[in-house]
Amino acid sequence: WLQETTNERTVELVEQFDRNARRSHLHLMLRGNRQPYFGFLGSDLASPVGIPRDGSWVHLVFQFTGTHQQIWINGHLICTRESPPYDGEMGVTSIGKAPRWSNVPSTDLVGRLRDFRVYQRSLSPTEVAHLSTPALVSREQPSNATTAAPALVRKALPKSPPQNGLAQMMPSDI
Repeated sequence: WLQETTNERTVELVEQFDRNARRSHLHLMLRGNRQPYFGFLGSDLASPVGIPRDGSWVHLVFQFTGTHQQIWINGHLICTRESPPYDGEMGVTSIGKAPRWSNVPSTDLVGRLRDFRVYQRSLSPTEVAHLSTPALVSREQPSNATTAAPALVRKALPKSPPQNGLAQMMPSDI
């Protein structure tokens, strides 16, 4: 979940730099018209649609299925492209800190991330839809609503057991 609160056009979300070689530099960004961007350096996917500029919470999933890069916004598959895998094996991983590139100006994330997760496998469309179900059912209305975090309303998990070992991958307090 992302609540991005700047009007900058290019904002870094996650970067892992292994080496300066094709498919060895992972970056997840908002680029262009605040469009989610999933890059492996030389094997990149850009969403055709941007996220809102109103400071609302947006659920983003950047996923590599083994053959395809995917970008999901609020539980909907927005775009996909065939891609070779990311070849990075190590390196510094940064969250919210823009790389200091000379050819792509970008800024650090201004806003909030919630429930940031990394999985060792692809998620099914049903799992993505479940994870994107708004946990923000109601918002507190504090005196300074623009900077206070919204109240979380815990949702019960479905009675049926999740498939493919999802129960072992997910926190118990969703």
